[in-house]
Amino acid sequence: MQHMAVFNLRHAPGSQEESDFLRSIDYLSTLAGVKNYKVWRQTGAQADYAFAISMEFENTIAFRSYMMSEDHLSFAYDKWYPHIRNSMDINLEEI
Repeated sequence: MQHMAVFNLRHAPGSQEESDFLRSIDYLSTLAGVKNYKVWRQTGAQADYAFAISMEFENTIAFRSYMMSEDHLSFAYDKWYPHIRNSMDINLEEI
């Protein structure tokens, strides 16, 4: 199972706030079930989002457990949403 979130920040590009936030989201890599965590910066002009995070999970059950965990939900409400201008989740299962 692959989970990605593409997003734009409320902070100015290149600002200290942007840099601090991008470092802070590495916390997600420490949560149960997360594998192959990466943070990406968009380099193509055609995309509507400046950044992405990606991570893998063993299966859908592990992903759902992560999404509903208190650690993830607390992070989302306390750290993610205050800094995010807009975002979109992409959840993929291999076929």
